[in-house]
Amino acid sequence: MLLVAGGCTLIGVGAVAAPTATFGVTALVLLTALLWMRPRLSLIAWLLSVTMVPYWVGVSQIVGFVPLAAVLGATAVLSAYLQGWWTPRTIDYAVATFIAGGYLAVAFGGASRAVWLAWITHWLVGYLVARAVGGSCDRDFLVKSFAAVMSLVGLFSSIEFLLSWHPFVSWYMPNRSFALWHPIQPRGEFERSEWAFGHSISLGVCLAMALPFALSMKTSAWVKTTATLAIAAGCLLSLSRAGLLSLFVTLALYVVFSRRIVGWTKVLCLVFMAAFSVSIYDFVQAWIADEADATASTQYRVQMYRELIGSMSIVGQSDAAISVGDQIYFAGYRSIDSAFLFIGLAYGWLFPVVLLAGIAAVACYMIFGSAGSEKRPAAIAILGTVPALSTVTFITQYQILFWFIVGILVNQILGVGRSPNSASIGRSRLPSGPENEYAIGMAESTNGRTDE
Repeated sequence: MLLVAGGCTLIGVGAVAAPTATFGVTALVLLTALLWMRPRLSLIAWLLSVTMVPYWVGVSQIVGFVPLAAVLGATAVLSAYLQGWWTPRTIDYAVATFIAGGYLAVAFGGASRAVWLAWITHWLVGYLVARAVGGSCDRDFLVKSFAAVMSLVGLFSSIEFLLSWHPFVSWYMPNRSFALWHPIQPRGEFERSEWAFGHSISLGVCLAMALPFALSMKTSAWVKTTATLAIAAGCLLSLSRAGLLSLFVTLALYVVFSRRIVGWTKVLCLVFMAAFSVSIYDFVQAWIADEADATASTQYRVQMYRELIGSMSIVGQSDAAISVGDQIYFAGYRSIDSAFLFIGLAYGWLFPVVLLAGIAAVACYMIFGSAGSEKRPAAIAILGTVPALSTVTFITQYQILFWFIVGILVNQILGVGRSPNSASIGRSRLPSGPENEYAIGMAESTNGRTDE
């Protein structure tokens, strides 16, 4: 683990100290060699690069800005593919086709090429890490790893807020992402916690998405409770309304679809959570004394939807787009605070419609499926983040982890992911698929040393 942390540090230092990226590439090669044949270590290293390294640390000389997490993720995915851990399935081609389809808007509709490249380096890489690397680990390990890392993020971001200590603001990088994301945003009299995520909303929503994973861990009650409280505290102290709303919605959905909480217990839990959520939200609003900002923010979003939603093209950039230097605004709005709306304005309404159809399919999967929240934390996380998708666009690590969770959900649907005891059990107890045929072979040839 120390070697992994050292490799990540070398890459970051190399990117800062050597713009030519020579040192960074060397460190990346060494890290790839270290992670070869180690899917668990690869997964943890990638999660740490996403959550513990500032978003603006990356490469910007090749195809626009590419964060360190995308570089490491792409390397891990390629390694998994070459080693036979993962073989693309039909749904993977469908996701790739959706992202590749964005180029139609670039080629024929005047859409931004730089933003579309971010679909590849952020969305596709995050999705493929879950499919290729996460799918090569057993499902319990994947859930525990994500929950554990995000609980650390919640703990550290809480400390950041309480001590007014922002450790990453001085991590300078000579790129536009540093200038855009490193400043700490205040709310009222307080400096919001952002940790390595560059924005408190990104931090808050990512923590909210991690909540069902913490609740679904197969571990002792005190570990599960500690992780859940750390995640909730970090989300609360981000002072992000979108994060808090997503947290409350996610928790409510988890209870609604739980197979362990039944009858009047479920009803009482929902009533208590509703009252508690309203109280907490009102307390935060009074605490930060920022009611005017909240009202103005709400009015801004309502007006934005009313004025812009009708200007979308089927495929291509909206006619309301205005170019100012290297920036694109829509009808004078400097910020489009909705993932659905921004994608529709920038690339055409066909793309958010496909996303909405996918979310509707996830809802049907939960409503009509036989398993509960405990077995499907990724589905709960996706449904719980719908309020955030409607009120904030994809930014920094939020977009990476959202698509990572989409990949986890696909793994769950396909039954991909070895059993924790795959080295010692027969073929009949492993899910079918190329990934697990490889797992069986590794188990037989290494006497159980399938990961490390």
